[in-house]
Amino acid sequence: MASSSVGKGLDQTTRSGPDIAVVLSKHARELVPRQIKSLIEGLELHHSLYIYDPGSAPNPSELARVCSTDSYRFTLVIGGDGTLNWALNTLGTDKPFAVFPAGTANDLATHQNLPRDVAGTLRAIREGKTAAIDLIRVNDSLFCTAGGGGLPADCALWISSYRDHGPFRVLTIGKLGPLAYELSAVGNILLRSNIEQELNITVEPSEHDEAPRNLILLSPGFLVTNQGTLAGKLRVAPGALNNDGVFEIFVLSAASRFKLLRILFGLRAGTFARKGDFQLIQAGNAVITCKESSRFFGDGELLAEGKVFRLRIVKKALKLICRINS
Repeated sequence: MASSSVGKGLDQTTRSGPDIAVVLSKHARELVPRQIKSLIEGLELHHSLYIYDPGSAPNPSELARVCSTDSYRFTLVIGGDGTLNWALNTLGTDKPFAVFPAGTANDLATHQNLPRDVAGTLRAIREGKTAAIDLIRVNDSLFCTAGGGGLPADCALWISSYRDHGPFRVLTIGKLGPLAYELSAVGNILLRSNIEQELNITVEPSEHDEAPRNLILLSPGFLVTNQGTLAGKLRVAPGALNNDGVFEIFVLSAASRFKLLRILFGLRAGTFARKGDFQLIQAGNAVITCKESSRFFGDGELLAEGKVFRLRIVKKALKLICRINS
């Protein structure tokens, strides 16, 4: 993937205002306190920082105001995909983002091979190389890894809800990592009622399609993904890339709970689902209409609710500070 420079290296600084906004997940404070301290100390040697915690600071407009100053260079997200999602939807995508992975699955960091240690993150920031990757817009919100509705949304949002109820639960999810999503999926497959509903999927014309396509399916749920894997190891769209100008819609076929478990375990083992277990649709613009009101998650967070989800690719909108060889 081609890289570009974000400008000044770590050894140069401007003191008229914050150089870097640090968006710090409240969960990361409990999971990686020593790494956070080392990161902040390493950055403060050369930069003026503005540290913002979405969990305790009530007014995101203050973060947006700080990041509108001329000296502001980029945002460092210390957290997971959900924290990055919050930051990019709050700040927009005019300036680059760096990520220190401290979430549950860290799907973007895994896909982009981002450094997971303090020294590597500081080195990536010092070199200042960026990769431009696509985002997906659902109704009024952006996400960058995977989203979806129905069963996948219930699985992802259960993790988010459980984790928000105290430090012990944060640490439990932190220890489980991506396995937490798989355990949530097993529980939801076995216990969720009304497991299927009718979906109407319209793929709108784009450079890849001369005419709209329309599918009506009975399904327990769907994923909209910008990369091949999610929740750590689940391999749902092997050919998906996050810089190719399209996204993939992975629609589960109507199936028994036993068969859904078999599909889940197969995806975890790196075996793509069998023909007939799913439909895989590639699109640049699409509309998914659910017969019943549904929740749509993206990057592990609730992004939309309702019956109609309008999806659009936003090409190379996110400038991500990354390894030189990414």
